[in-house]
Amino acid sequence: MVRVKKTFQRRSLRKKLFKFGFLVIIFLIVLNIYLLITSDLLKIKNVEFRNKSICIDEKEFKNSLNLSNQFLLFINKKSIETKIKEKYPCLKSASIHLYPMKISIDVQDRDAILNLIATPSSFLVDDNGTIFSEGSQNNLPRLFISGENIKLGESIGDYSKKTAEVFNKIQSLGITIEDASLNEAGILEIQTKPKILVNIKNDFENKLASLQLITVQAKIEGKELELIDLRFKNPVVKYISGKN
Repeated sequence: MVRVKKTFQRRSLRKKLFKFGFLVIIFLIVLNIYLLITSDLLKIKNVEFRNKSICIDEKEFKNSLNLSNQFLLFINKKSIETKIKEKYPCLKSASIHLYPMKISIDVQDRDAILNLIATPSSFLVDDNGTIFSEGSQNNLPRLFISGENIKLGESIGDYSKKTAEVFNKIQSLGITIEDASLNEAGILEIQTKPKILVNIKNDFENKLASLQLITVQAKIEGKELELIDLRFKNPVVKYISGKN
């Protein structure tokens, strides 16, 4: 009987020690979580940029994010990146990187390839067709379009990329582009000497290749070009009257 009683007491003691140890472990875990949450390690104390942007004001940018003292655990990177790009159309990309006590932001500006003119306003457009800033740059060609409700962040599709391709080809021939206009049918009218017409909705790449042949042939023959129309299967060339 004595042995049975002692065995029972030992088992009871083990259970009590196990329960006590389990409670101690739970307490330590909760305490560590509490200390971690209340410490500054998981709070945002600094927002920094990995690279510089010329299209945003860093101070205003940081204030608009309102991330100071927020918990890193609750930060939704994708949501913040989306909000940044919506608020600042001039940024091509924005990515968030989380570190103890700070957030690092990597931004990339858009590069303008042409001035989009929708009278009386002017905008800058990148190679993806995104309208990302008001104003214009002197070193870029101007593309006139009809439209009254143009907004920042909108896209004109691949028209800008195709237009830039046409511009680059023409300028590579030493022809200076003054202005250009684009209508809804995709007809690009380029004010140069000579004037050039291109339908950028069709397969225009091969037709652009004929530009050099036409200009070289005109020089050889001593003729002055007035118009090169590349909208059709075969180019239509018009010379200045009295000089052909």
